[in-house]
Amino acid sequence: MLELHELLRTWAAAFLMLISVGWTIYWSLTISRKAAVKAEQDRLADELAKLKNAISTDEKADSAQFTEVKSRLQKVEEDIKHLPTKEQVHSLELTMRDMNGSMQALRTEIRPLSASVERIDNFLMRQATPL
Repeated sequence: MLELHELLRTWAAAFLMLISVGWTIYWSLTISRKAAVKAEQDRLADELAKLKNAISTDEKADSAQFTEVKSRLQKVEEDIKHLPTKEQVHSLELTMRDMNGSMQALRTEIRPLSASVERIDNFLMRQATPL
């Protein structure tokens, strides 16, 4: 019975030592995993902070550009309000065509008058020459 007792004690000591070593390895791996996870979390948090900063900077730049474009667009809209419409331009074209026709008719009527004035001028110039 003493041998059995010694055998159990030896096996119990070995078993307890195996449990102790296993437990130590388990906690070492758990702690190292936690440290790796913490390091990864810190790295991701830093990267996220950089991204937030970049986005904030981009938003400010985009906001300034948007304000500038909006201002320019308002100016263009104001300028466009004063421009003639398609119908008004067409009306001007028709009016100018009518005026061109009237000018042609006037030119035709003035031609004989111009010839008469030239003849009278020539006559008066001959009369004015000293004898």
